[in-house]
Amino acid sequence: MRSYKGQAFAAIGETAEALHIHEIIGKTTMKEFDEPYLAPVADMTPEKIRRIREQKHLTQEALADVDAGRTIDHQAVQEWADNLNTGE
Repeated sequence: MRSYKGQAFAAIGETAEALHIHEIIGKTTMKEFDEPYLAPVADMTPEKIRRIREQKHLTQEALADVDAGRTIDHQAVQEWADNLNTGE
């Protein structure tokens, strides 16, 4: 999850991310956009990353998926499950 410097930057960032997902803006553009608007991230040691991964019960592969934005929205899963129950 991205952490922006404020709500206005977050709204702009979410819009830019949507444009990126739909391939309207490229990866380089996103990197250029993110730099001035994202809040700074603290450096993490490998030990701290391992500890967080273990606390969250994530494999290295799962953590890489989260880092790359390859996650599934809970609401989308719930809607899918609801559709299974209704036969739609």
